[in-house]
Amino acid sequence: WDMHGDLIVRTGIIMTPYFPLRNILRGMQICFTNDRLAIDTLKVVSGKSTIEAKGELTGLRRALAGSGRNRSGRSALNLDIDIRTDRMDANEILTAYKAGSEFNPEAAKDKMAEATNAEFLQMVISDTAAAGKDAGLLVIPGNINADISLSGKDITWSDLEISDLNASLLMKERCVQITNTSASTNMGDISLDAFYSTRTKKDLKTGFSISFKDITA
Repeated sequence: WDMHGDLIVRTGIIMTPYFPLRNILRGMQICFTNDRLAIDTLKVVSGKSTIEAKGELTGLRRALAGSGRNRSGRSALNLDIDIRTDRMDANEILTAYKAGSEFNPEAAKDKMAEATNAEFLQMVISDTAAAGKDAGLLVIPGNINADISLSGKDITWSDLEISDLNASLLMKERCVQITNTSASTNMGDISLDAFYSTRTKKDLKTGFSISFKDITA
């Protein structure tokens, strides 16, 4: 089948246990075919964070057909996206990602099937709070190749308060390379290049080159 179309949403709510936060759409415009999804506009308030994105997701046809598999045995999707934020709680975002990756639909289907929208939303938010008690392992998806440009202000990560951030991320086969990173924080200025790999839960690798300027400890 060949298909093409547009999806335009002025405002909405996204509730999913795979990313268990209160996600409010403030505008979305997407063009799609059976092989490409182009994000012209996407504005989301996710928990305490405000995120804007523009880019494209390609390789849908091969992924659906199961062809072009990578070393993980999956057909990879290709994501090229620019992300901008004026406020991000990275701790909350990473905790929600961890909770979603551990969600078991079989164990929760009976409880969630009988829930109202408000009850369902409270369940997924509670799952995020519970996951936050244990940092756990951040596993990189094996079925996405990504080229991400990130810029933001007012970012909280661990105990850092970041007033300005710019970074580039390349992701492939459960590996992430972070380059050209510069950040102004409450402890000084930082520049960073880094690598993080989670090929399996027993095969973890990381390395980084980091420079500090005007650091206060």
